[in-house]
Amino acid sequence: MPYKAAPQDQQRMAQNQFKLLGKRHFLPLFITQVPGVFNDNLHKMH
Repeated sequence: MPYKAAPQDQQRMAQNQFKLLGKRHFLPLFITQVPGVFNDNLHKMH
């Protein structure tokens, strides 16, 4: 049976994920990864 986090844990995890977007040292990672994701999806469609 898969693990299901308690509602308060799910909310806390979601908040922590969005806090990463505000961290300066993660910005280059996001800038690199986002175009790659769109590129992969574009090639999968053809």
